[in-house]
Amino acid sequence: MMKRQLPTDPVACAIESALRPGHFISYNAGRSFITVLEAVEAQLKAVVECGQATQAIPYYELFIAACEEKANEIDDSANNFTDFAAGLFCGWVQAREAAGFDTTDTETRLLAWMEDDPWSFCYGLERHLRRADTISRHHSSRGCLGGRVFRGTGTPAHGDAQVYRGLPGRHSYLSAILP
Repeated sequence: MMKRQLPTDPVACAIESALRPGHFISYNAGRSFITVLEAVEAQLKAVVECGQATQAIPYYELFIAACEEKANEIDDSANNFTDFAAGLFCGWVQAREAAGFDTTDTETRLLAWMEDDPWSFCYGLERHLRRADTISRHHSSRGCLGGRVFRGTGTPAHGDAQVYRGLPGRHSYLSAILP
């Protein structure tokens, strides 16, 4: 039997330790589990805030992928884990913005995640992005999310990224969110 190789990177170790792979998280243990995850995410946010956003991006991606793996091992009836994972997407977007990455590339990658989102982590992501203050004042003051993009029809259905891409004038859903 082959022994599983453990990560040696301290951040990757912290992510793995916090997620407790192979252990089921009951409904009653969910809130404290999320608190531990939030502490690890706070470390990533601190890396971004101290000007090292480029270094945080792969860790956000790792954390998101690890959450997708953990989703089968948690009773998320209260959606705390889903909301946490959506917050990771917000952190990832903020890190890419802070690192000066191309907005179109960020949009393309996020749309790919939205199209392949078996756990609905991206459902309602605009609510989380707005709360995370990733919408520039310009976009927010113009009402892009409520007016231009959704035109009063409500949020498009989960996984319907084609709707976002098909909006006239290349004003996709994410273009309204990302400055």
